Amino acid sequence: MKNERQKTQKTLTPESVLPPRQVLGIIRGMAEKNVKNILVAIPTGDYAERLKLNGVLEYARDKAGARWNLRLCVGGAIRLPIPDDVRADGVIAYVQNERDRARLLALGRPVVLIEDLAEPRCRSRRKNVAAIVCDHVAEGRTAAEYFLARRYAHFAFVGTEPQVSWSELRRRGYSAELKKHGRGCSVFPPGGDLPAWLQALPKPCAVFAARDLRAREVLDAAEEIGAAVPQELAVLGVDDDEMLCTTARPSLSSIPSFDRSLGYAAGRTLNAIMTGKSSGGQIRTRHSVVVTRQSTETDAVDDPFVRQALNWCRAHLDQSADVRTIAAGIGYSAPALQQRFKRSLGTTVSETMRHLRLSAAKDLLTGTRLSVEEIARRCGFSCTSHLAMRLREADGLTPLAYRRQNADA
Repeated sequence: MKNERQKTQKTLTPESVLPPRQVLGIIRGMAEKNVKNILVAIPTGDYAERLKLNGVLEYARDKAGARWNLRLCVGGAIRLPIPDDVRADGVIAYVQNERDRARLLALGRPVVLIEDLAEPRCRSRRKNVAAIVCDHVAEGRTAAEYFLARRYAHFAFVGTEPQVSWSELRRRGYSAELKKHGRGCSVFPPGGDLPAWLQALPKPCAVFAARDLRAREVLDAAEEIGAAVPQELAVLGVDDDEMLCTTARPSLSSIPSFDRSLGYAAGRTLNAIMTGKSSGGQIRTRHSVVVTRQSTETDAVDDPFVRQALNWCRAHLDQSADVRTIAAGIGYSAPALQQRFKRSLGTTVSETMRHLRLSAAKDLLTGTRLSVEEIARRCGFSCTSHLAMRLREADGLTPLAYRRQNADA
């Protein structure tokens, strides 16, 4: 042991230790080797696009940390071909045309394409390339399911002008879901007179607009013709742009597009490719929640007492309430309210309350990160087992399985 200590002491002589400056240089060099230059090309002129960029930045901050050196392309445009003096170890780009897609794929570097084009045909199925696909058809289905649950019989869609692919996909999903339930859909014609078109719609009518900005135009047109919102025209948009939605009068209901998590998923996917944990592929987002505000806060039910009771139920989901409690909440007779529900909805007050609670729980499971315990509490279930039992009866899934199957990217 003594000889070994002497050998060790002899080895670690001052002459054999590197100078501090040289040690720091080696450490800095090793760190620089681990840093990856990531080109990010996402436009910033639109709210939804800015959310995508924020998602990428959040991933870099939360997960990649000092390992990524982000090089943002101003305005979202990548200068192609990339100059030799710009070392790009990976690319995240919001693809808007076929030419840019082809040129990015030709780079031979790990690439994640955030696509918003009509139904991608998996052109990016090659090694080290991934496509994050926004499921606009699902957004349309969500809008239809939301309005159908509110008992509407008349439906309309207002797309963008000029028309773009994602607007048409939202219309397609909306119309297809309505058709499954035997309902038609009026579509606003490009270049048409919006106030006159809204005036001619049968009332009450559920109007789905392709984006929040377009939905604001619908609200303005409704005010111009004197149509009451939501009593005559219920209006729903997409993006959940808080500034647009909360400053509207009445405030605007909207489907969050989850663009931030779209960007976050792009960052996560690129990191997986660059670290050898993934070879690429296609990821589709899902959208299954509506943020309800005043523009849809009613039901297409003729009976005013039933409408009032439904609004009371939605506002008190976390409370234990039977028909007597609900009737007292709106100042009405319990037996008479039960009869009105049967006549208007063909169901009982208790059955309706159970449906509203389960629907709200599903929205929270897919649209939030709240615990199952908290969701059960907020939606009036006695315990998580009670929620799990109701969900299993309706969908054959546990709460966590439902969240995994329907959550956004």
